[in-house]
Amino acid sequence: MMEERLEVEDDHKNGTLLQISGNRRRSIKTQSTENQKGWLQTQNPSRERTSPDYEDFLQQLVLSGMTPSQVKAVLTAKGIPYSEIVMDRVAERISNKLKEYKNRELPHDLLALYIDVKIVKVRINESIMERAIYIAIGVDLEGNKFVLDYEVRDREDLDGWKSFLGGLVSRGVSRVDVIVSDDFSGLDRVVSTLFPSSQHQLCITHMVRNLMRVLPDKEKEELMIRVRDLKSSRNVEEGRKAISSLSQLVQPFSPARAKRLLDAADKYCAFLNFPREVRHYLYTNNTSESFNSTLARFEEELGGYFPSLRSLEVYLYVSIHGSNSRWKFRPMWVIRHYSYHLKQLHASRFQVSLDEDF
Repeated sequence: MMEERLEVEDDHKNGTLLQISGNRRRSIKTQSTENQKGWLQTQNPSRERTSPDYEDFLQQLVLSGMTPSQVKAVLTAKGIPYSEIVMDRVAERISNKLKEYKNRELPHDLLALYIDVKIVKVRINESIMERAIYIAIGVDLEGNKFVLDYEVRDREDLDGWKSFLGGLVSRGVSRVDVIVSDDFSGLDRVVSTLFPSSQHQLCITHMVRNLMRVLPDKEKEELMIRVRDLKSSRNVEEGRKAISSLSQLVQPFSPARAKRLLDAADKYCAFLNFPREVRHYLYTNNTSESFNSTLARFEEELGGYFPSLRSLEVYLYVSIHGSNSRWKFRPMWVIRHYSYHLKQLHASRFQVSLDEDF
């Protein structure tokens, strides 16, 4: 949602729609109630002419997180005509904003890069099909969080990850202290190739969910005890011992998962290379899940799927716009507090001067 609250008042006596957004107040001229068609004066049935303020108003409604049906309900309640043609133009405007967003230069230096894939359903050529949305969210060394980029592909696979992460590198991302992801097979090799000096942290939250599926109920409490031991480890050496203990617990029920825990022990312990005060931000991919939940809400409100690829693009931009607007005023204060220490570690890791603008 937009940080500024959007409210609408109308005064049909003078034909003016008053829009209040934050401290700004604007008037959008319409016809009186005797002639509401003046809102949309149509000369060419394929192209409706409206005031720019009307399209701006509809665009703000969409960017505030409303679906077309919700926009229509707001307009109907105010006695204002709704136009599919104008909404289509608004969608086109938002799609263009998304193209601009995807072409901007990205920051070179990050404390953390959270990467994930969200599977959504989209109507394509009269069929409902799945699409994989690759998402990257960054946190800089001042604790500012923002959506870096996205990419829509047919599925999640290694080619997709190479393309997506390679795109981040080509647009400027180069020095990242830690990359947080789920344990997708082969992704560790892609990360180490493109970001050879970065730590790679596998999400402990997802690890716990996966282990819960294979353990009987009587073992689950013990699992959580051992996970707490891992999170509270003083250093990587203690963390490895905690992972070994987890592996022993899982071994009788899933030898393959138990082996994977041991093989990936360093990646489950990467967060322990950072100051204790910021570790809880770095061992989970929940930041990406928060963004994904916004997309899931739109998918549900639109009927369980996005009605077109362009609709998906529109609501991707709405989700990005809303998340960035929220996060702009809510930095990660603990990271900001320890910023100087983190910058020292960053400069040492990448052999750069602290004088550089991180």
